[in-house]
Amino acid sequence: VGVGALVGFAWLLRPKAVGVSRPQVALGVTDGLLTLFVQNLVDLGLTIPAVALAAAVAAGACYGGATAERRLSTQRPSVQRAWSWSLLAGVGCVWAAAVLASPRPVEAERRELDASYEQTALKDAPAIERLRGQLHAAMLRHPAEPYFPRIAALLAFRAGDKSPMPWVDRALTLGLSSGRTHYLLALVLERWERTEQALLELRFAVLYDPALSQQVGRTALRLTQDPGALARVAPEDEPGALLLLALARQAESPSLKLGLLREARQRSPQRQDVQSALGRLLHELLVKDTADGPCSGAERQRCLDEATVQAARLERAAPDDLAGVELHARLLLLGKDAVAAERLLAERCPHLTKRRACALLRLGAAGDTRDQALVNEAAKAAAATGCDTNDDCAKLFSQIADSLGAHGQLHFAVGYYKRAAEQEVADGLLLKLADAAERADEPSTAIEALTRLERRRRDPSVRRRIEALKLKALL
Repeated sequence: VGVGALVGFAWLLRPKAVGVSRPQVALGVTDGLLTLFVQNLVDLGLTIPAVALAAAVAAGACYGGATAERRLSTQRPSVQRAWSWSLLAGVGCVWAAAVLASPRPVEAERRELDASYEQTALKDAPAIERLRGQLHAAMLRHPAEPYFPRIAALLAFRAGDKSPMPWVDRALTLGLSSGRTHYLLALVLERWERTEQALLELRFAVLYDPALSQQVGRTALRLTQDPGALARVAPEDEPGALLLLALARQAESPSLKLGLLREARQRSPQRQDVQSALGRLLHELLVKDTADGPCSGAERQRCLDEATVQAARLERAAPDDLAGVELHARLLLLGKDAVAAERLLAERCPHLTKRRACALLRLGAAGDTRDQALVNEAAKAAAATGCDTNDDCAKLFSQIADSLGAHGQLHFAVGYYKRAAEQEVADGLLLKLADAAERADEPSTAIEALTRLERRRRDPSVRRRIEALKLKALL
């Protein structure tokens, strides 16, 4: 088809046909078209629709003008019209034949072969050969489609009976910028223990398809734990920061996590998810304070200063987001300044989008102050954040009660567990209410909760606990 089209265009645009020997305009247009065609050998400018359309219009104008002039001088109008209608009918027949003989749409074949691949057992040799036959037929019908060679390569890679490289090579030839093909090549190289080449292919994979960051991260961590090598896998700027963030989330070593997140921040200083992840990790390392940790000893103050800077950056970048305020408050709590943390949260929580989470954090800070008035005020503020359904309200009141109980405010906790049980009767909630009431020395409340629980479960152990509580209350 390509050779036929080139010959046809050469014949249609021959100098005599476009009238080069007569008007200077036709000569100029022909020179321009020849220049475009020569330049197209290295630049492929004709793949841009605007350039191709402009060239076609210019060539067609010259060709049509010269042809019309010749026909008017040599043919009768009726003969010219008959010839035009015959040409039109012939083109229509060729178009109809092409439509009828054309293969199925490539998207339909992709879905069909993808389903066949998923259903094929890797130990079923006849089924694998049938699928290979289907893939071969699809490649003949769609010779420029890289999807089918990639499936063939994946099939060979997983079945292990043939080398996947010929198919990988074909898929890359047809689609060099396909991140998934580069990722598959990295898996092949990993199996062959070609670590450096595999890491390079992982870099190409995430460069062309940033959505592969999670898979690329897992594979890169299997290949190496060297921070420098992992940093080289990540491309520059935004895609690289995304991959480094994925690597940090999957890495196990705290030192490696910290190094990767610092590198990610350097690649993309404005990404809030990177800033937030780095701040949370620094706080976590400061809380643990292990002897061999990256934030221990002389490095502790550096990590603390860095975390403080991260909190300030997050607060400036997103004033209505919880991340910066939470980090700031937790750092204050780490410094044993619970009063300042509670004051900060009381001021900022009403203006944030995640008010409930902020209010619960404030409640925890108030509990650390051991000030009963502050605790009561913070609990009321958390309850006032609102809830939509009975389940949601029960969850909110239960969270408030959990926080109060963890800070020793048992009487307040019992009250909120009661409110939660009024919204939703659940076994776990009734058990929490009974436990808190027993610890708060409110046996009647505990007996009532356990009685409701026993009616729901008919559990002998619950009955025995009720009897024990009744005896304790009597004594």
